[in-house]
Amino acid sequence: LFINKLKENQNAVKIDLISINLLKPIEDYIQERADMLFIDISKNDFWTKPIVVEKDNFLILDGHHRFNVAKKMKLKNIPVVFTKYSDVKLWSLRKEEYVDIKTVISRANNKDIYPNKTVKHKFPFSVPNCKIKISELT
Repeated sequence: LFINKLKENQNAVKIDLISINLLKPIEDYIQERADMLFIDISKNDFWTKPIVVEKDNFLILDGHHRFNVAKKMKLKNIPVVFTKYSDVKLWSLRKEEYVDIKTVISRANNKDIYPNKTVKHKFPFSVPNCKIKISELT
């Protein structure tokens, strides 16, 4: 029993709290969706899902709507799960937009973000839920 629990913990996805100012979006977001999410998070008073972030450049790979809600709420810190881009499969939902790791990083660093819902990612893990009081993030 002890060994099984240890193995489970080794595979656990770690959630970190980092400064929201470190994060760089790679694509735009849908304002209406962010507004609905803002209402939901404000009403519940808990942050329940971390943002997935590429660890070398602090690029947001998943969670642009949550990131914009956090900015609107004036949060200082935000829960994230870090990953290496080399461990992630990526593709585009838009035929007119070219995506590969190097291009995504370059565009994000130059603040030349993609249109919303362009860059899709498949992670080698499931993004865990969390339950952090909003007051702990301000």
